Amino acid sequence: SNITEFSMQFDYVMVFKMVDSGDGPMKQSDSAKSVMHALLQAGLEIFPYLSCQKDELYVLIRAPLSKLKDFADQEDYLMAVDEIFLETVLLAGDAEAKIAPIDITDNRAITPYSPYQYMFMEFRASLDNGMYAVPAGEENAFVKSVRLKLIMAIFRAPKRSGGCDLEINKMLYKKDILALFPLHDREITDQLAKKCTSVYTMPWDAPTHDMKEYFGEKIALYTVFVGHYSLYLIIPSIIGLVFQLVVWGTGDYSSPVLPFYSLLITVWAIVMLEFWK
Repeated sequence: SNITEFSMQFDYVMVFKMVDSGDGPMKQSDSAKSVMHALLQAGLEIFPYLSCQKDELYVLIRAPLSKLKDFADQEDYLMAVDEIFLETVLLAGDAEAKIAPIDITDNRAITPYSPYQYMFMEFRASLDNGMYAVPAGEENAFVKSVRLKLIMAIFRAPKRSGGCDLEINKMLYKKDILALFPLHDREITDQLAKKCTSVYTMPWDAPTHDMKEYFGEKIALYTVFVGHYSLYLIIPSIIGLVFQLVVWGTGDYSSPVLPFYSLLITVWAIVMLEFWK
């Protein structure tokens, strides 16, 4: 619907409690007014509207691309560098600065990752924006996860740094703000759900890169560990089945073979964690 498409243009939503005016319709709280004023002063864009019951105020929040660029530049925010751009620059060198071309050996037998992958540098608005990685389907490097981090930083940053100077945790605790949460992109979440729930997708084959781009590094890292853990569980599950068959066959649930399985699990746990590192 048009409403859904409109809300998808925003990144966060804040919820405030409307207060009783005594005689007449409910009105905005002082905290809602001060927060919205701070958001606008910081250069953010908002769209406030009342709930169906008119007892809560919802404020959609987003940041213009120019604001994101200026704040990222100011805060030295680390952005992923485009692989092709980085390889081209290194191979070209810089004769004027007396920097020889740099050719990094790319041996996929050693690692599946390119030497130009996952390289980050401080964002500079004055530099060629083509140097920053733009994921497929995105218009610029400021993808959802990057926007959410920067906008949250703007919420907390002091006003002298172009922020809102909001004590988010304190305001949530005191109920000055009822809730603050990012808005989902239904199209992306549906795609991720389809990939993750496919019968052909094993836990260790989850689309962790896509999850990192959408949910952030913490969720992606947890998913990678779950995949690693699930893969290594195959070994004790097979051996454990053999031990269980022995127990059932002998009818002895205190079988002398069980301590050996305990020892095996101890060794397995160490090996599993070492390979995770």
